[in-house]
Amino acid sequence: VAVVLPLSLSGFPAPHVLLAFSTGLGAVVNSVMLFRGLRRAGVYHAAPGWKKFAFQVLAANLVMGAVLWWLGAGLDAWLAYGAWERAMRLGACVLAGGAVYFAALWVGGLRYAELLHIARK
Repeated sequence: VAVVLPLSLSGFPAPHVLLAFSTGLGAVVNSVMLFRGLRRAGVYHAAPGWKKFAFQVLAANLVMGAVLWWLGAGLDAWLAYGAWERAMRLGACVLAGGAVYFAALWVGGLRYAELLHIARK
């Protein structure tokens, strides 16, 4: 309500985007509060390698975001496409995003065996 209502009333062109944004923002706030609470209680202790892993994932997300921003045409172009072309372009963006993400992780030095090792700790 704190995000959607004021911006929607001020004439934001796509209020459904605000709903998705506020949901994501709530999840981030919840995660940060949970992380801080677990650290203060002494329950959570980061294992060695987590900082490197977090950096690799962050870098891969940034690369994927840049590629998807480049691939995704503006809103006007998407609205001009027919339903079939939108579906095909969306599928291509999903496949390209996944491929770029995992390629960036691989280039960043993350290997599947290392990921399994981190997950088992």
